Amino acid sequence: MKSIFRKLSTIFFLVSLLFGETDVNHIIVYLNGETETVLIDSMNQDWIYYKTPQTETSKIVSTEKIYFIYNDFNRILYYGWHLRESLNRVEHKSGFLISVDNDTIPYRDIQFNRHMIKPEILVTAPNDTAFYVDFLDIHKLESDFSILSYSAKHGFVWSSALFFLSKGFSQDFIPKLSVLNVDSTGSAYPWTSYMIPSAVYGTMIWDYYFKKNTLYFNPLYANKPFDRSMYIFSLTQIIKTKSQRYYRQFSQSKFGMKILSFIKDKKA
Repeated sequence: MKSIFRKLSTIFFLVSLLFGETDVNHIIVYLNGETETVLIDSMNQDWIYYKTPQTETSKIVSTEKIYFIYNDFNRILYYGWHLRESLNRVEHKSGFLISVDNDTIPYRDIQFNRHMIKPEILVTAPNDTAFYVDFLDIHKLESDFSILSYSAKHGFVWSSALFFLSKGFSQDFIPKLSVLNVDSTGSAYPWTSYMIPSAVYGTMIWDYYFKKNTLYFNPLYANKPFDRSMYIFSLTQIIKTKSQRYYRQFSQSKFGMKILSFIKDKKA
C-alpha cells in the first residue's frame, strides 16, 4: 500500500510541476552538455513541448536528443536512454568522481539510486565507508578502464557479424575440424583469425582515446559543453526506438486506428 501511495505522490508531483500555475523553470541538458532553460508545457515518450521564458515561443524537441531534465528545485523530471545506459556501465566500477565544487572523491564501488525525483549515488570509499551524494552535485565520474569490457564485446560482435554476413559460412574461412569432416584449414582462415582480435583491440583503443570511461552528470556552465558527447551508438536501441515511435504515430492516425480496430474485431 505504501508503494502505491509513493507512486501516486510522484505522479501528482510531476503533474503539478508540468501543468501547475508556477514559475518553475526546467533545465534541459542535451547529450553534448549544453543546457537550455525552458518552461515545459507537456511531454510524452517522443517529444518535449516547451516555451522559452524570454520569448514565450513554443518549441518542440525529440526525447532522443535529451540527456536528462531537471528543475529549479534540483528535481529530475526525465532520464534519457543514454544516461540510463551510462549508469549501467559504470555501476560497481572503481574510480573517482569530481563534484560541481571541484572536489575529488575516490571510490571503490558505486551504486545508483534511480529515484525519479531526487536520485542519489551510494559511494563506497577505499576505506569501506559509504555515503550518499546527490546526482546533481556531481560534475563527472571517471571509472577505471574495466569499463572497456563493453568495447571488447562490441568489437567482437560487430566484426563477427559483418564477417559472416559478407562471407557466409564458406569453407575457405573455417579452421580444420576433423569432428565436422573438415580435413584442412580454409585458405582465408589465417586472415580471419587476425581480423576479429584486431577489431576488438581497435575498439578498445578508440574508446580509451575518447575517454569513454568518463561519465558526465551536471554541466558546470550553461554554454560550455562536455568534453565529449554522451551519445551511445546502439543499433538495437535505434531500431527499437524508431519502430516504437512509428508504431505510436501509426496507431494514433485515423487510418491506423481503423486497421487496429479491424484486427481487434477479427481476433474477437
